[in-house]
Amino acid sequence: MHSAWFNTGDAAISETTVPIVRSNSTTFDPSSGNPVINVASTLISIVDAYGRAIPGTTTIKFDISDSPFSIRPIENTSAFLTYTTPFTAETAAADAGNWDYVYISARAFDTVTGSSTQTEPTPFQTRVIPQPEGTP
Repeated sequence: MHSAWFNTGDAAISETTVPIVRSNSTTFDPSSGNPVINVASTLISIVDAYGRAIPGTTTIKFDISDSPFSIRPIENTSAFLTYTTPFTAETAAADAGNWDYVYISARAFDTVTGSSTQTEPTPFQTRVIPQPEGTP
């Protein structure tokens, strides 16, 4: 299954795919370009570079925080959340509704190809943040 997953419709991948964290939000802050999410209803998913679901041989662990500096180095342990299906920020972190930003980082652990590098924290805004006029 693993080989077929990597070779279906796209170029073969010889190393572990770094996961991509994304949301189903269609609203973006005009100044930052970050997706604006509703922490209670916007779905966040973690996929591979081609937008496909993660194969059965791979475990995805992730960390969520209100600061990119609070994201920890992710290991394949119970100290980190395990991705199984799309989730809301509020289901992953109960206090996310109090945050201006939600940062999520992920890492793949594959029994065939090994561990990926950890993604940079992906920012999601919980509201459009107006920028002063003239701000680039």
